[in-house]
Amino acid sequence: MQEQQPGTWSEASLARSAPALSRACSLFQPASNASASTPLRHASAPSGTNPSTLALHAAKPVPLPLWLQEAARTALPHAAPSMAPSTAPSMASSMAPAATPATSTTHFASSSSVAPNCDAEPGALLGGEAPSLSAAAPFLQPFSARAAGVDMFTGLPQSAQQSAQHGAQHGGQQFPSVGLHAATLAFRPGMGGELPGASHRTRSWPNYAERYEDQSLNSEARQQALRELAMRMRVYPNMPDRAAMNQELKRLQTQQSWQQSQTMMQLMGDAGMPAEVGRYNALILWLKKNKQWGEAIKILSEMKAAGVRPSIVSYNSVIDACGKARQLKLAFEMLEHIANDGLVPDTVSYTSLIDACGKAQQLERAVDLLGQMKAAGVRPNSFTYNALIDACAKAAEVDRAFEVLQQMQAEGIRANTRTYTSLIDACGKSQQIERAFMVLQQMQSEGVKPNTATYTCLVDACGKSQQLDRAFDVLRMMEAASVQPNTHTYNALIDACGKARQLDRAFAVAQEMQLAGVRPDAVSFTCLVDACGRSMQIERAMEVVQQMQQAGLRPNTAAFTSLIDACGKSLDLERAFGVMQYMTQIGVPPNTATYTSLIDACGRAQQLEQAFLVFEHMHQLGVSPNTATFTTLINACAKCANLERALAVLQMMYASNVKPDNITYTALINACGRTQQVDRAFELLAQMRQHSLQANTVTYNAVIDMCCKAGDFNRALATMYQMWSVGVKPDVITFNMLLQACCKADLEEQLYALLASMRELHVVPNAVTMHVLASKQSANNPRLEQALAAIRDAS
Repeated sequence: MQEQQPGTWSEASLARSAPALSRACSLFQPASNASASTPLRHASAPSGTNPSTLALHAAKPVPLPLWLQEAARTALPHAAPSMAPSTAPSMASSMAPAATPATSTTHFASSSSVAPNCDAEPGALLGGEAPSLSAAAPFLQPFSARAAGVDMFTGLPQSAQQSAQHGAQHGGQQFPSVGLHAATLAFRPGMGGELPGASHRTRSWPNYAERYEDQSLNSEARQQALRELAMRMRVYPNMPDRAAMNQELKRLQTQQSWQQSQTMMQLMGDAGMPAEVGRYNALILWLKKNKQWGEAIKILSEMKAAGVRPSIVSYNSVIDACGKARQLKLAFEMLEHIANDGLVPDTVSYTSLIDACGKAQQLERAVDLLGQMKAAGVRPNSFTYNALIDACAKAAEVDRAFEVLQQMQAEGIRANTRTYTSLIDACGKSQQIERAFMVLQQMQSEGVKPNTATYTCLVDACGKSQQLDRAFDVLRMMEAASVQPNTHTYNALIDACGKARQLDRAFAVAQEMQLAGVRPDAVSFTCLVDACGRSMQIERAMEVVQQMQQAGLRPNTAAFTSLIDACGKSLDLERAFGVMQYMTQIGVPPNTATYTSLIDACGRAQQLEQAFLVFEHMHQLGVSPNTATFTTLINACAKCANLERALAVLQMMYASNVKPDNITYTALINACGRTQQVDRAFELLAQMRQHSLQANTVTYNAVIDMCCKAGDFNRALATMYQMWSVGVKPDVITFNMLLQACCKADLEEQLYALLASMRELHVVPNAVTMHVLASKQSANNPRLEQALAAIRDAS
């Protein structure tokens, strides 16, 4: 096969890319008659768009401030200076925004669900004039055709990329190519800094702890704060009254004027007349709801610096904020601060920490907290047990979830809708769909009404178990119970269709969703992109990304990650790298999941060196790999039959303090299978037990499959009985592998013993089972017919 030269296209690549190019050219493309002074709107959907795709919504243009345009030009020195103001830059020009005259007004698309973000990259902020997909679009550009000296992830010249990294790491004044000027990034309205190009000044507020340590600033700062407070309260030149200021704070917070109230509280703290603890608590609660955990911790420090003692409510809100942000270490530090401040943790404190452990998938730590809570004489309530059951669900520990339920009921605490919903979720994650429906029946028999979240978890459970028809049955059950499905319900149903590779049904659900008056969100489009990827329909996936933009939703990291995953499943590695380059250039930051999907794409294409290059690049950018990342890299080694390198990744994983799980060891055992190293697989199985990891059905099946292929039936059978003895139930796949081995070796007695075990474990034979036994059935064997009939009766 002739090697393709850099910068050229093969006929096959052009043929494959042409349909996508025609549909994608309007993505981020301004209207042809747009000018620098005309608001830029999204183009309508191109003709030929699939009729089953989602309806489009008009986006409202919002002007971009001139100072931000200037900052963007300053940060992008490589932008083409000769580009006309009304011309949208192309992907071939390194995605640089057009140089806009100071008198013009640039617009970017916005909607009620997407708020402008002054911290975003310039390519993202210049949304209306975002780069178009030209013939050189990275979506379609082959990786092999990229010029030397250009970073394969960002598309930037390597010198500029290195300069940007150096600036970010060493506090440089400028972030070339990928960010705004440092002065722009430092500006926060009402929180210090000066608006570039503005005639007025905004007060700068240093850290309170530093201010109160510096006594030379204290007096001057206090006098200035008092003057500003007096003017705000309209009593200048008189001294402002603290009670009146607290009343004004309460009014501002009631009117949801949180930024103004925060500024006023800062002034009060500077003036030595701090706000009441309740006002601080209200602000912390608002920050928690808006996922600003860092600001919540800062307010807690400001309280102490101002001489206000935080209450247990203050700490509980900060713990909950940290937990929801998966900042587990900080959440536990807050628990220590509670004791240091002479306060006693209450039920809410422990419940919030248990919930935080669940979100961080640290089940054992959550269980330990329940024990500590009881030892301290703090009584758990239904919220506490619900948080622990939810932690079991996230860890796919369904049996332990039911044990927690029994413990809860033994203490006289009645299970509620949230309890049963978490149990259904646990069953779904463990793919125990029958048990999930039994929980629904139990809650209904006890008079506990299922809500939308309950049915949504049941739909999701059906999707995970590949039972799509039952998922649609649940939707009909909701209608019969007069429970309205919401966006999450429809998203779960779209995802179920995608997992079942029923792409047309997924798009039909999206249509039904809109007809029902339920507006799709970013997750809806992401689920559709994922469904397209599972069905190997990359062109339709690109259509969905385009329609997401036209619906007023800017494609986010999750959407692009799904698109990379779709490219990987279609073995289109070149386009996967193109998507990564494009998302980086328009200011959408790749995260751990994005890099993991790209590593998976390299593994599927058996490009092991590329997979390790992606992993190394991820490390250089400071993106932390997680368990899934290392496991995916091990899977890539397994696909390339490179066991030694896979084992080296495991050692690297332990050195990085990232704990492997069942899936990690299953991938390693699969690598052993590819290299026919059965003894090594059993060593890994023993190593799992040493690290307190319980092998599951999939892990044992991988070992059994390896033994069967090696012709070691006795060892395979012993492994099956070992998994049975430790409480791991063999499934139909386990028995099918063993039955096939028996038939090949003509082990008739062992075959009937296996069929008897299937009957005892209520394992239902499937089409594969009947195909395996076809040779025995053709011999008109009445004993076999009786054994199969007994299994069906027992099931």
